[in-house]
Amino acid sequence: MTLLQIGDQALDYIELAGSADQMPVIFIHGILSSQYTWLDFPLRFKQYGRVLTLSLPGHYPARFPAHMPQSTITDSWVGDTIAEAIRQISGGQPAILIGHSTGGYASLAVAWRAPQLVKCVISLAGFARGTWTSLLGYLQRLHRLGTPGAWLFDAQIYLSTRSAWMVDAVWRSCSYDKEGLKNNSSYRQMRPQIMQHVSRLESRAMRLWFYQMRKVADLTPHLPSIQSPILAIAGSQDSIVPPAQSALIAHNVANGTGVLLDHMDHALFVEQPERVYTCMTTWLDRQQC
Repeated sequence: MTLLQIGDQALDYIELAGSADQMPVIFIHGILSSQYTWLDFPLRFKQYGRVLTLSLPGHYPARFPAHMPQSTITDSWVGDTIAEAIRQISGGQPAILIGHSTGGYASLAVAWRAPQLVKCVISLAGFARGTWTSLLGYLQRLHRLGTPGAWLFDAQIYLSTRSAWMVDAVWRSCSYDKEGLKNNSSYRQMRPQIMQHVSRLESRAMRLWFYQMRKVADLTPHLPSIQSPILAIAGSQDSIVPPAQSALIAHNVANGTGVLLDHMDHALFVEQPERVYTCMTTWLDRQQC
């Protein structure tokens, strides 16, 4: 793990394969998650360059600064913060960005704010608007209850991240192919590292993300200005991010492709990694990224 200092933010990345002279292939995880949640999936992309995982701001071992106001988190702030991390990692060389859920949103924000740093983007169950459904949508709406809502939010985060059983239950809840998840040996192997990270998530940092994303996150007006090739993949049974968000992205960027994979939920690259990998690499090879 390597810490990056970006203004008052501390982010973290992990080098997985390749060398500094190769094009970076950077994986950005989703909210309430960890770099280890990618399992061994990034290593499948070694043929495309230098493979790394990058933390979302505020996700362990990254930290938000103490007393950071909720209003800090905006579309432009997300794009600029991640862009500076990419710049420090790559020395300004364009990168392939692969983001899951909020990581997909963050990758699009970079393509909007710093197009010179982006070769292409793959959004897995990503979104342009930060309004979610299911349990995550419930957590977003708790802000309406004021202080009691914050207590309920913190309690839910604690319960969801402090035991392996609950982390497993969360992944099962956003997996359509539960047998695929159960049979993913990489998930079982990486679970201790996943637990090491998610058990140290700060509920206040997560509350800032959840509340502010629902309030202001909307890249829709900026999608037409994005010139980088974009692949937006969604599972047709996604219970967290409406699949229509991927269609919105693909139809509104200048060079977009949308793929809807049936019988898959939000955890698509964990449920059926081979199927998702084939979809991604077929597109990457066509783009010559």
